[in-house]
Amino acid sequence: MPFDRTHPLPSITLQNIRATGVGQASLGRLWGAVWVGVAAAIAIAGSSVWWLAFWPVCVAALGAYGVAAKDAQRLDIAHAPAPTRRALLQVVRGASLGVLLSCAIAGTTLLVGVLIRANWVLDLVE
Repeated sequence: MPFDRTHPLPSITLQNIRATGVGQASLGRLWGAVWVGVAAAIAIAGSSVWWLAFWPVCVAALGAYGVAAKDAQRLDIAHAPAPTRRALLQVVRGASLGVLLSCAIAGTTLLVGVLIRANWVLDLVE
């Protein structure tokens, strides 16, 4: 099938887009996850258990990934080419996954270190 500029994504049908599950979450709840995660991380970061702030950042990163995926889905449904916007959304999704992965690893390391009372972790968090 030759490339058609009027419909740049002919193989992506509404059924296929809905099957990805991106359209299931409401945009308001995704933004809520972003802002609640950021607010909780800021609140926890100022306390004595600052090392627990990695987990709300994970929630915020998941919300940001969902917002970017939802926006990309909207562009797919409209068959809008928007190459700059799509590239930006891809960068946001990649950055969100990077933040999610690094915070999950750091949060797990610190949590397990505190639970098993590893000296280097206890020196770090106290």
